[in-house]
Amino acid sequence: MRVILLETERKLTKFHSPVVSNVRRNFFNVVEQHFNKNRNTDYYINLLGVNEKTLSKEVKALTGKTPKVYIDSRIILEAKRLLSYSNLSAKMIGFELGFDEPTNFTKYFRKHTGTTPARFRDSAKK
Repeated sequence: MRVILLETERKLTKFHSPVVSNVRRNFFNVVEQHFNKNRNTDYYINLLGVNEKTLSKEVKALTGKTPKVYIDSRIILEAKRLLSYSNLSAKMIGFELGFDEPTNFTKYFRKHTGTTPARFRDSAKK
């Protein structure tokens, strides 16, 4: 199921475009490797060795999103996947996604989805 969700997300962001620059490709790769460890755009800028303006321009050209919004959407996609298809508690999912406190995960999830992890899970089971 994870593969299907990732492929859907990539198709939505035109990831397989033949004109994808190295910065874009590398950004998507490092986000995929590190999204559950760090949500800070500066972290990815340092990993890639590019400046903020370049990264923002490249990512926005491909996805229509800023790097931060893309990172957040990747974290939320994974959170939704785990809430829908695993028996892990919201607390454990938060820890797995790099949140130090369960309340921080709940606030983050609510901010980006408009609902709590528990309500999302309940609605996904219906």
